[in-house]
Amino acid sequence: MEPLRDVETDVLVVGGGLLGCAVAYYLARAGADVVLIERDELNTQASGANAGNLHSQIPHAFFTGEEEEYGDGRADLRAEMGRMRPLLLAAIEEWKDLARTMARDFGIDLEVAITGGLMVAETEAQMRVLEEKVIFERQFGLEAEIIKGNALRAFAPYIAEHMIGAEYCPSEGTANPLTAASALARGAEAAGARIFRHTTLAGLESAPRGFEAITSRGRIRAGKVFAAAGGWIDEVAAMVGVDIRTRRDPIQIIVTEPVGRTADHLIYFTGQRLTMKQTRSGNFVIGGAWPARWHDVTGLAVNLRSHVAYSAWVARRVVPELGHLRIIRSWAAGSPATARGTPVLGEAESVPGFFVGLFPYFGFTAGPLFGRMAADMISGRAPAFDPSPFALARHGGAN
Repeated sequence: MEPLRDVETDVLVVGGGLLGCAVAYYLARAGADVVLIERDELNTQASGANAGNLHSQIPHAFFTGEEEEYGDGRADLRAEMGRMRPLLLAAIEEWKDLARTMARDFGIDLEVAITGGLMVAETEAQMRVLEEKVIFERQFGLEAEIIKGNALRAFAPYIAEHMIGAEYCPSEGTANPLTAASALARGAEAAGARIFRHTTLAGLESAPRGFEAITSRGRIRAGKVFAAAGGWIDEVAAMVGVDIRTRRDPIQIIVTEPVGRTADHLIYFTGQRLTMKQTRSGNFVIGGAWPARWHDVTGLAVNLRSHVAYSAWVARRVVPELGHLRIIRSWAAGSPATARGTPVLGEAESVPGFFVGLFPYFGFTAGPLFGRMAADMISGRAPAFDPSPFALARHGGAN
């Protein structure tokens, strides 16, 4: 491996996941000199281990306040989730544009498919919550509708007959998490960015004209720094005296053997944790943030056998066709979040030129747009959305 030696750059991006690669891509295309460092290979953490869902509707547990770790109460949580809807809708449009660009310029298929999302219910009480949710979401520009009974049977015949209705949101869909970050990295390098894999950040300090980073392969002098290290941005920020609190929640995903085309939608269930979709190759990818655990020795995320079994049971309850399919693969990974569970994007007031970004829970959906917003902020341009709700001051102590 060729040594990094000493390099200089306008912007140093720390972290080679979807957000970091997006920031490097948009900065380089705007003419900035960019260096990105990643301690492993690109896209090896949450960006490449998630289910690849593009969300625009509010998850049921967040709307009802059942997700207690998120927000400061049901009213605040609903308001927070509502305010995110326009940004997530714009983020899905960003995915569409990015898919066209990558196909045209590099022949890369991001497998973006906007087929709509169905959140199904099996009781009248669950339906009442969905009806309330649709009314609330429409206030924030989300197109959604309720489908019941025979109309649901005709619209999605694969859904179990005991499901009495659903919320349908046409703007939702999927993309391939295995190709997105690497495609952005390729685009960034084509525009002049330098990407150094297997390069660990050992230290970061303020310098006369920006920052000096000490890495496992040399020193980097940068005018500005963007920390896109997911659940480890707290460690990067601490190097320059910035306090931001994060966590990584271990969650798991399972994949079935392929089958003929059965379901066209992104599927949720109000009664239990579930996100599910059928890929282009015919496999069903089943998630829903089922908890995994951290291994006592390796520190890696590992599956809980009982949760794999129960996740599969929930999926079969919603789509009976899955009953005869075998599980062929499962994995676990850390899902990064700020301590408050809300997105953060911005510059540290006490350390000018140091920026951080993290979008919990919907990071795959928001990644490219959040990266464009970050690139605009770093370049001194006004981003597409007001970044003040994501200010660093909301996430910890002094910044």
